Amino acid sequence: MKKTIRIAAALLCLLLLAGCGGQKENTDPAVPTGPDYLYFTQEQGRPYAQPVDGGEAVRLLDTVTGKVYRWGDTLVMLSGGSLLCLHEDGTVTTASVGTSAGEILPLEDGVLVRTFTMIDGYSSYYYDGQTIQPIAFPESAYQLAARGNTIIYCESTYDETSDTVINRLCAMDPRTGEVLWEKTNPSDDDLYYFVNAADRLWAHRRTWDYDQNGNYITSSRMTEIDPATGEETEVAVPFDMNGATVLAVGSGGYLVLRSDDAAGTTDTYFYDLEGNATLLPVENSGWGVRTEDVVGDHALLSGSVEATTELWGEPYYGFRVHRYLVDLSNGQCTEVTRPGVETSLFADGSFPVMDSSTARKPVTSRLWQFFCQEQGVEGSQPLCSTTHGAWLNIADGVADIALLAAPTEEEQAYLNEKGVTVDMKLYGGDGLVFIVNTACGVENVTLDDLRAVYRGEITNWSQLGGVDAPIHVLYRDDQSGSQRLFDKLLFGGNAPDLSGFERLDEMGTIVSAVEYDPYAMGYSIMTYLDSVYGETDVRVLSLEGVAPTPENVASSSYPLGTKGYVVIRADEPEGSPARRLFDWFGCPTCDDILTQSGVTPLHEN
Repeated sequence: MKKTIRIAAALLCLLLLAGCGGQKENTDPAVPTGPDYLYFTQEQGRPYAQPVDGGEAVRLLDTVTGKVYRWGDTLVMLSGGSLLCLHEDGTVTTASVGTSAGEILPLEDGVLVRTFTMIDGYSSYYYDGQTIQPIAFPESAYQLAARGNTIIYCESTYDETSDTVINRLCAMDPRTGEVLWEKTNPSDDDLYYFVNAADRLWAHRRTWDYDQNGNYITSSRMTEIDPATGEETEVAVPFDMNGATVLAVGSGGYLVLRSDDAAGTTDTYFYDLEGNATLLPVENSGWGVRTEDVVGDHALLSGSVEATTELWGEPYYGFRVHRYLVDLSNGQCTEVTRPGVETSLFADGSFPVMDSSTARKPVTSRLWQFFCQEQGVEGSQPLCSTTHGAWLNIADGVADIALLAAPTEEEQAYLNEKGVTVDMKLYGGDGLVFIVNTACGVENVTLDDLRAVYRGEITNWSQLGGVDAPIHVLYRDDQSGSQRLFDKLLFGGNAPDLSGFERLDEMGTIVSAVEYDPYAMGYSIMTYLDSVYGETDVRVLSLEGVAPTPENVASSSYPLGTKGYVVIRADEPEGSPARRLFDWFGCPTCDDILTQSGVTPLHEN
């Protein structure tokens, strides 16, 4: 799915400036900088500044970006195909790098950007704050580090003459492409990774071999590299390096991971300078611990905890990320407050009870996962009562908030009977889609064709340009949201008598019937079909030559596009969980989640 309309609009100013030193004024406050902040991305990729003291985080940009890096007093990150430079005064400089996948390496006078695509492989650029230019950086380079204006990297190549792998440690000036020095290492000696050791360039060296029984064995050691020459000096550390991953080195000791492969766990330790180990309370589910950032004697870590539950009676998998601040002078470890607008939305209340039509089940599932499973907010699992049932639940107070189509006369009468008025807000668009089995041989029909099929005037696929076989017509019950849309959008509220065809009361049942019946025709909601069924023998018909895609729904070119509303009772007080969630719809993060769920975000003009 493409980025949402709202996100695209928010980025338009930046991307139009992409090139050489384009700038715009940022209305946000001045960028928090200096040693009191750790920078990282959180909440759907939006960057925040996290204070070292664990105070409230500050959103830097309401833009989806990659990891945030420091470059002097500037923060650099990737967004779409642009390098973003967020300056201390709040201005943003952009430079086009052509693709969204990549990594950044800040140097003293510039920034190295490496991007990767499956078609073009690696591309590298050097940005000096004014212009960005391609550079001839080796594609085979890995394990990058920077010192001053020098990039130190590893390179591994295969020599056909000697039938051996040659490992090199190299240094390069990215401004000129000149290789300053290179050092060849034995093929069984790997530079495993560079270590975050403040102003020192430390590396984890790993030598591998086989024992007498043919088992693969490794041994590890720490070395310090001279950036000017590549000479390495072994560093004595007060603990066993084998099986250890050193995350950071501070004035008081070492932050170290140790994995137990048999138990599937990874423990985090702080070793002081004498080698005394302290097990740190960094929670994770065996998926490892990642260093988010290191500033001086402060390291920010994240540990992913598996958060598996049941949703709609099926296993639902996810991860909750916890973040920890470790003081490298003494090993003190504290969990830091999760940053962000969305995290604090339900800080003093539980997640509201959501309801929806069947088609919106993927959206309510994702929202519940985002707030409750990933962020730990308390809250009931969403209901899924169909469009009619959800309207009744709003009226009866069973549900706090729902994603629905506009009410029918019957549902409005029920609301009136209960004395309930509602607040409704447009949040997204979808499409009523007609589905067939690929075996029927038809890919496109007109609206008049569809009307003729459901009036019983067209009965054979050959009349639509397909195979010579009778059409097996399916429809839904009159309380379903898709049946309402069928009546309203295709027949203007005057649908013909369908009793001569086969009625199926579940959306999943009608889609499954089309999947296994080569001559069936039915209908569904575009996002439900995409999220639940994926690649099957079900074909979605184009109408009047227009395919049902999010782009065509957003542009109104697809003739059976629909609108969805988020609904709460009008007497929901300000600050209630339901009111907060209602107000949250329309923000960029919400739009991202809708897009991930297949819904095209739309907003009132």
